[in-house]
Amino acid sequence: YSGEHFDALRMAHELDPDLMLLETEFCSMLCKTLEQEWKVAMRYAYEIIGNLNNYAHGLTEWNILLDQNGEPRHDADGGCGAMAHYNKDTDQLHLSQVYYAMGHFSKFIQRGAVRLGSSKYRQDLLVTALENPDGSIVVVLENQGAADTIELRLNDYAGKVELAESSITTLVIEAEP
Repeated sequence: YSGEHFDALRMAHELDPDLMLLETEFCSMLCKTLEQEWKVAMRYAYEIIGNLNNYAHGLTEWNILLDQNGEPRHDADGGCGAMAHYNKDTDQLHLSQVYYAMGHFSKFIQRGAVRLGSSKYRQDLLVTALENPDGSIVVVLENQGAADTIELRLNDYAGKVELAESSITTLVIEAEP
């Protein structure tokens, strides 16, 4: 609850490489606008990339579904955020921006994936790369800056990737048959 602890994850891994490290109680505040939701979604992606790059094996979302007021909640202030909110008054389900941000990881990274080394040339570009058990490679990029075209290199292959401003992009590189 007090900030990122990527170094602590790395140190725990170094002390016991067989230890399974899981992020627990991933949650956010109740957002009133899509702009607020996107900021929270970008923070989620930042945390997930940082955790994966420092030997975390996964995470547990604290709230999957809450009502339009962010309830039920354990405290009286403000309500909690969730991937989905159900409005009991209008019978509407709202999938939050966090839901879509999580999809960049949960839809493409398979159980048993192994993290690959990766590097970047900009501070406002975050990257994690994993090889799935089926041999496909998943690369998740978070561009915290302006729109840009980057070059992605993998072994002897290279290709240009266009990144929108303040965006999350997932690439899946299929295994050769």
